[in-house]
Amino acid sequence: MAKLTRLRVLRTQRGFWSATKFAQKLGIPATRFLLAEAGRPYRRLRGDEPVKVAEALNVEADWLFDEKGYPLPLDPVA
Repeated sequence: MAKLTRLRVLRTQRGFWSATKFAQKLGIPATRFLLAEAGRPYRRLRGDEPVKVAEALNVEADWLFDEKGYPLPLDPVA
C-alpha cells in the first residue's frame, strides 16, 4: 500500500473523516498535513509531527511513513 493511501485509509478507518480536523487536533497546520497526505515531497511533516500522526493512528511511525517494519499498534492488546 502506498504511503498516500496508507495515511488516508488509516485516518478514515480510525474515524477521522476530515483531514483538516485531524491535523488541527494534532496541532499540525492543515495545509501541511493535506500536502503530506497527498504525497507532495516538498511539503513533508516536520519535527515530531510524524510521531504525533502515528500515535493518533496507533501505528508505528516507521511503517506509516517509511514503509519499514509492520503495522503493529503502539500498545498491543493482550
